[in-house]
Amino acid sequence: MLSDVVGRLSRFFFPEEVDFFGPMGEMLKLISSGVDLYLDACSKQSLTQEEKERLLDNLKRLEKKGDEILVRVAGGLKRTFTPPYSAMDLRRMFECLDNAVDMLDESAKLVIHSNYRSGFPAFVSEQLEIYRKGIAEAMALPELMADSRANMGKIAATLDLMNAMETAADAVYWRHKKEILAGINAAAEANRLMDYRRGMMDEMILDRMEELLDTLVDMIKTVEDLLIEHA
Repeated sequence: MLSDVVGRLSRFFFPEEVDFFGPMGEMLKLISSGVDLYLDACSKQSLTQEEKERLLDNLKRLEKKGDEILVRVAGGLKRTFTPPYSAMDLRRMFECLDNAVDMLDESAKLVIHSNYRSGFPAFVSEQLEIYRKGIAEAMALPELMADSRANMGKIAATLDLMNAMETAADAVYWRHKKEILAGINAAAEANRLMDYRRGMMDEMILDRMEELLDTLVDMIKTVEDLLIEHA
């Protein structure tokens, strides 16, 4: 009992130094790994049931690792009074990164569990390739943010590159949105129910992939808020 009290007092007067940039890098690596797995599956015209299950199992495994990192970060915030940025902003950052891992899993499940295609729509690969480039740029952020004042220019340049990827993704989204909606309308007019269903499902997965790409915007906005606070 006395040792517990001493331990709490010790943490109060001598707060622990906790690394948050390492876990941030780990989360970005999980996202990158998930994108690679997803793209590999998308490269195949059709997937066996075993391949579908393996993809979902691997994405779920990454999702669980992301959850474990969140728990570590939450514990770290409790052990230190001197985080490099505000606890609220750090939570926002890690929740954003965790959401990206979750969205990879959710979008893949939408296609596989609905069982309306033997593989993935072609636009998924196109969106994922752009997202992979955005995440590749984001990988530099943890090291740069460890000394944000010294690296302000490099961080700004990295965010600009990430923003360019998101802008490119928007163009892809609206091009395919227009094509899909035209196909849905044509199928409805001709009473082609299977084509109509496929079009509706394609629109759903396109929108879900856009939500994944929007996590780049969330990352950019969170980092910008962190920099403004610590300018």
